[in-house]
This record gives sequence, structure tokens and C-alpha cells, in this order.
Amino acid sequence: MSKRWIGAVAAAAVLLCGCSGAGQGNGQQELPAFPGTGWEMNAQQVLDACGISRDETLVYSDYDGAPAFSVADREVLGAQAEVVNFSFVDLGTLGGATAEDAGQEVLAQVTVVYPAGTDMAAVADALDDLYPDTALEELTLYPLYNPLNADGLYQKAMTASDQCRLWGSETVGEALGEADAAAFREGWPAWLPGMTAADWDSFADSARLVTVVCEDSGQGPTLQFDGYNLAVWRYLQAQQPGA
Repeated sequence: MSKRWIGAVAAAAVLLCGCSGAGQGNGQQELPAFPGTGWEMNAQQVLDACGISRDETLVYSDYDGAPAFSVADREVLGAQAEVVNFSFVDLGTLGGATAEDAGQEVLAQVTVVYPAGTDMAAVADALDDLYPDTALEELTLYPLYNPLNADGLYQKAMTASDQCRLWGSETVGEALGEADAAAFREGWPAWLPGMTAADWDSFADSARLVTVVCEDSGQGPTLQFDGYNLAVWRYLQAQQPGA
């Protein structure tokens, strides 16, 4: 992955609507998703699903292959959010998108920022009601941004607690099943900074296609839906012969 491409995705993640309804499924398993949206949606489809126009956004970025926008004062899962950030990615054109590529991006991440004092236990309970079979006690994240600026693949292990609730889909390895993983092992490092093919086995065993983290930490209450791994998985899957 070129530095420009890494920067594009990381910028969208940082830039990273109160809607209704459940998340869209992938295959036979329902995937956790921001209410009323699906991970296959592009930016315009998410705006339409949330009933807002581009003019109503706080920020709207058309960065090549990684658009993003933010909206303010939306109710999300029964609580009023200060800001909701949506980021998208089109791995096929990242860093070199043209006008003809508009709309090819897919939703990759949603970050909801709540005001201090929000009852995050109630928000988490609402998520449990939507996705009762996806709650987790432990979760390993693979962020695009490495705060330590260290070499190698950055991992962030999380454990559920009263201040942190976790949800996730099947792992990358479970999604592949008995399929040949060679193309994924060789192709995934192009989309995850610091990763090499040698990291594949541990990554596939622990990385989930979709993750949801609800935290009430010292930095303020947040709720983050992350489907970037799903976007990479679907992109690499589409490159396989006969796909």
C-alpha cells in the first residue's frame, strides 16, 4: 500500500443521524451495523437512509476513494449524540478516484460521540436488543492508525467491563472457512499498515469482519461501528477467479 493510500484511509477514519431499522446481513449471518444502514451502502445511500442532505452535514470530504461526512445533534439508540462521523472507502480506486467512480465507495466506519453524562448502559442495552448473539467478552482491534508510530502490525486488545461493551461478527478466518486463504494472506497486507503475510494466521484467527465498541471512558462516551475488515474481505473475495 502506498503512503498516499494509507493516508487516505487514515484520514477518513479520523474524519470519520439518527436512523431506524436493523443492520444488513452478510451471507447467512447478520452483521452488526449502525441502525438503518448497511455496510454495502455508499455515502449518498447513507444520507438518504438517515433523511439528511449533504447541505445539512457539518463536514463533507470527497477525498479520493475515501469520502467522509459528519452530522450533529442526532438521536442514536435512544440517546442524543453530539456528533456522528461516517467514513467510506473504495479500495478499487483509493487515491486515484475520478468522477466516474463516484458512488462506488462502501461504508467503513461510524463513530458516535455522546455528551458527558449520557447513560451508555442504556445505549449498550439497546445494541444488545438489536444484535443479541454478537456480544463479546474480549476483542482484538487492528486500527489503521498506529498511535505509537511503531513498526509492525498494531493491535489493540479489549476486554468487556462496566465501562466498555463489545460486539463482533465472525472472524476473518471463520468467514473464509475451507476456502483457499493464499490470496487473502498475500493481499491483505496491502490494506493494513504494518501487516505482513507472516501475521496472517494470528490476524485471521482474531480479527473480526465487523466490530462495535461502546465506551464510557475519560475521553468521553463513544460508540464505534467498524466494518473496514469487511470491506477488505469483500474486495479481495471479488478478485478471486470465478467471483
